Amino acid sequence: MFRLFFCFSLSFLLFSSCKKDDASTQNIEEENFYALTVGNTWEYEVSRYNSISEEYELLDMLLKVEITESQVVNNNTYFRFQTTSTGTDTCQPCIDCLGNNELKRDSLGYLINDTGKYLFSSENLEDYLVNSAQWGSVYGVLKEEPEFISTPAGNFETFQNDRYAVFPDGELADSRDVINYAPENGLVYITLSGVTNPIPLYKISLKSLSIIED
Repeated sequence: MFRLFFCFSLSFLLFSSCKKDDASTQNIEEENFYALTVGNTWEYEVSRYNSISEEYELLDMLLKVEITESQVVNNNTYFRFQTTSTGTDTCQPCIDCLGNNELKRDSLGYLINDTGKYLFSSENLEDYLVNSAQWGSVYGVLKEEPEFISTPAGNFETFQNDRYAVFPDGELADSRDVINYAPENGLVYITLSGVTNPIPLYKISLKSLSIIED
């Protein structure tokens, strides 16, 4: 049984075998770090791993993410993320990971949704719980050093969170996913893996972005 743990949900199972001065500034809160502004848009391309050729193949798929509105929930302002997909290929977990009608906000450096789920950390270096289920738990952790990411949209110096899974007996899963955010530019890069496979199944890379100046 193969589970994509990066965006784990109880309803989804897969069955199959720009810039900071230096790393010391990682804990400094950036103004609108997550680019949470109504009207901001991002486009992403998706590649899938081919186990026969052992290479990633670009899918005929373009994912567009837009912040469509802000909404106050329990005295906190959230931003609604809508993701649409065009092309002949499909990847529902890719859409879900980018935000499929999901409300998000910045909470003391953490990106969270309206259910309180932690999605990313831009400041705290401690491991944080993302999801917990019968098969195990998923955690995230902020990498101490900046990570330079090259995408079709350009080169970015990013903050990286690693995602890993732990089984109930304490054993670590084989796979490890990454999430990369560029300050004030938003999400740049994600990988999606199966718990028992060390090679990510999908890679999602930023192709273009349109950021509204505050």
